[in-house]
Amino acid sequence: MPPRKPSAARTLSRPPLYARMSAPARAMARHTVRAHIRECLQRGPHAVLELRRDIPLPMLGAFHVILEEMVHAGEIASIGHGVYVQVPWMPQTIPVQASPLADLVLATLADTTKPGHTVAQLAQALALTHAQVHAALASLETMGLIEPGRGAGQYRPASPRMASHIRRGARERVFADVASHEAPGLCDEVGDE
Repeated sequence: MPPRKPSAARTLSRPPLYARMSAPARAMARHTVRAHIRECLQRGPHAVLELRRDIPLPMLGAFHVILEEMVHAGEIASIGHGVYVQVPWMPQTIPVQASPLADLVLATLADTTKPGHTVAQLAQALALTHAQVHAALASLETMGLIEPGRGAGQYRPASPRMASHIRRGARERVFADVASHEAPGLCDEVGDE
């Protein structure tokens, strides 16, 4: 007697729980996951599996979607090796990309109460070429972080409050080991089915 063929219904796998949710339930899952990620990252940097750890099983399908949205919005950033941090002070409104040159120019603009700096002043103070300073200023202006100053050819930070935060530096924020670094029980989190 030949072996029985499995029925077509048995060979098809069911979609994950999140995909089977109604639209209102999916919206609630997205809200819950977003709030969980924000709460964790307010305490300090977390690895991706640490962020995922306490999310209810039916909502796990929303995790990577929300994480991508928050990165794209500039609310959080990956600092490498699967570790995420909250962008300080306010979302950047664009994905965070490392640009040491632009960071240096912005910090220099924010580091003084002077109403603005010209390209020549910045280039001299930072030992950079005028082209490098122009490129950094264009990038910062596109992001909305700087604006033209009162004088001709001058630039200044767009937000005095942000400039104040930059002047104070990172000393006000705690980058502490707040999460356990034990491997999560992967047998408990096999997937979101």
